[in-house]
Amino acid sequence: LVEIIERAYRSCTPSLIVDVSARDERMPWMGDCYTEHAGSLSYLFDFAAFGANLHRNIADSLNSEGISPEMLAKVREEGADAIANWSDSGVIPPFDIWTHYADRRGLERAYAGASRYMDTIARYNPDGVPRKRYITRYGDWLGAKMTIPPAATAWEPKGGKGAPGDLFGAAFWAHSADTVSRMAEALHKFEDAARYRALADKIRAALVANHVKPDGTVSGNEQGSYALVLGQGHLDSELRDKAGRMLLESIRSYREHLATGSVSNIPLLRYLAENGHQDLAYRMVMQPTCPSFGFMVDNGATAMWERYDGWHPVLGFNPSPMNGFNHLGMNAIFEWIFGSVGGIRPDPEQPGYKHFFISPKSPKGLDWVKVRYDSVRGPISVEWKKENGKLVWNVTVPPNTTATAYIPSSSAEDVTESGKSLAKSEGVKFTKIENGRALCELQSGTYRFESKQEEKKQR
Repeated sequence: LVEIIERAYRSCTPSLIVDVSARDERMPWMGDCYTEHAGSLSYLFDFAAFGANLHRNIADSLNSEGISPEMLAKVREEGADAIANWSDSGVIPPFDIWTHYADRRGLERAYAGASRYMDTIARYNPDGVPRKRYITRYGDWLGAKMTIPPAATAWEPKGGKGAPGDLFGAAFWAHSADTVSRMAEALHKFEDAARYRALADKIRAALVANHVKPDGTVSGNEQGSYALVLGQGHLDSELRDKAGRMLLESIRSYREHLATGSVSNIPLLRYLAENGHQDLAYRMVMQPTCPSFGFMVDNGATAMWERYDGWHPVLGFNPSPMNGFNHLGMNAIFEWIFGSVGGIRPDPEQPGYKHFFISPKSPKGLDWVKVRYDSVRGPISVEWKKENGKLVWNVTVPPNTTATAYIPSSSAEDVTESGKSLAKSEGVKFTKIENGRALCELQSGTYRFESKQEEKKQR
């Protein structure tokens, strides 16, 4: 799977991001081909210079209201609407790039347009409901509404309807408002940060009022609906737990296959991984039957397909003219592979890996993973394996950095580092047990942790 992701990225990043190399489009689309991809690109490549250049192009494409086009073919026309997610490419990716590289100039350049953009949408929608100038055109792209369901015997009907458009727009506007607030805070523009945080809270309150029932049911009652509100953090704790249970039921009813698509995959997998369901996330990704990534790999994919059902062993080639076999849209999955399964995650509060998190979540069915990230401060590596009933981690923290490690264990006494207790290990400070994990603060160095307890059992 990693090989086909890398091959698709290399094929489709000649000087700008383009969507597909294997059919007659090849245009610099944003949205599903970029807005959710900066994390994956930063993990897989040295994306700092490419990303900075790309965002100069995005800045040049903005109209006077800060609205960007859905593809970088021309400047956005004056008076044109913003497209939910697709026009957020000037907001979400710059902050992701900031967390990986700590490029302050790039963040400042992006913030000038992002704040203007957010002010425009807020001015047209003072009640926090996106009705004007921020529209859902593509929505929950390449999910169930465009894909055959599990065990399909014909190209129609499709597997569902995806997240409703008004919910999709509200979720992404709230997410972007929150991101602009975090950009402002990083730039020490604290009054701006408070203003955009209040805007995000207003949008979320309206989203909940309009789209979330007291029992946790979200509009559409589909995986994409729950992925957006849960994975983007739009619900309080009580509603979050209820909606989480509804999501699991939605997944079970879809035979534990992916009903999410190129935009909603990452929030879905992020939520599952962070809430004790990594086994389920892994099964969904690697299912041998359509729709899944495992299905693509098992059926000979050499680069990422545009859609889960581009080819089917019984039905043949998908008759849709939009059917590429070297496409970027689904590649954002790499963020989950590297950041969740591999476990290396940047800390937005200390960007550029001055401090970072090590928190791999090892699913059932996968016995080992080895990842290395060449950060701007030096190489970071994590290797974990399941060995004789134990979980073994080998970790490298580069000089002049620190890390917080989340080691699966219900007791510090069940964890050793290089054969010694945590209390006697140089460079390791055990702080507490939290949610079945031992939290340890690490100084620079190389460590070998062994835990008697593997991952906490899935709920």
